[in-house]
Amino acid sequence: MRLFIWGDRFIAGGGEPDNWCPVLFDVLGSGLTLAVRRRIAYTKLNRVHNNLSCGVSGMEKLLEQITDELLGQVIIESVNPLEPVKVHSIPKSWRVLGTGNYAAVFCRQGAEQYAVKIYAPGRPGIEEEAEVYRRLGRHPAYSECYYAGADFLILKRLGGVTFYDAMKRGILITGQAIEDVDDALRYARSRGLRPHDIHAKNVMLRDGRGLIVDISDFLKDDDCSMWEDFKKLYYRLYWPVASRRVFPLPRPVLETVRRGYRLWRRWN
Repeated sequence: MRLFIWGDRFIAGGGEPDNWCPVLFDVLGSGLTLAVRRRIAYTKLNRVHNNLSCGVSGMEKLLEQITDELLGQVIIESVNPLEPVKVHSIPKSWRVLGTGNYAAVFCRQGAEQYAVKIYAPGRPGIEEEAEVYRRLGRHPAYSECYYAGADFLILKRLGGVTFYDAMKRGILITGQAIEDVDDALRYARSRGLRPHDIHAKNVMLRDGRGLIVDISDFLKDDDCSMWEDFKKLYYRLYWPVASRRVFPLPRPVLETVRRGYRLWRRWN
């Protein structure tokens, strides 16, 4: 039996998936003394150190860098929940990997194997996303969560290029990548999740294989047809042309299609 830390609650229990990857949860704000919080965090760091290539000391250093450098300087602005956040004042040694509608993802020089996802002020979803990672455990098409703080996650970084950027740069999206995403979504459903918001900016191509990089909405109850709609366009329009000749698609064209699709969904 393990003792899990979730926000300000302690949950004793077992029965986690066989491939469960321990997730470290921050207990700041739980009302515990600082000494107890540090002792709990250190214990859980030791529990997950075998999953961290940099070990416990490396993770402690990264946490300090996130707190002292990144959180202390970066500004993440979310004006419209339907548009990507805007990032300002990025500290030295850090760079932006990508932005979503609620959060931005960063990596630090010297710790490129990790991705730090920070939610914009007032935007929900971090606890739900950590729970999704707990349920998913380890799977080749998904990242893993190593630490969940009050407003940020430390994730395993997935290399590659999003389907969106692949089309923009003229990189072929393979049929194998489409099948990989299908397999990963079936796996998620087998873990009691409901995949949601799967589109060209949330799936990635690496060495011809497909990855899913955003699972933050996998606990939603409503159905989502985005991936099935993308596959229809892929097989009917993209593949007949790209299988013969691949060429870059200008960003204005891709953005017009994206916004047009959003309007179409709103009226259908």
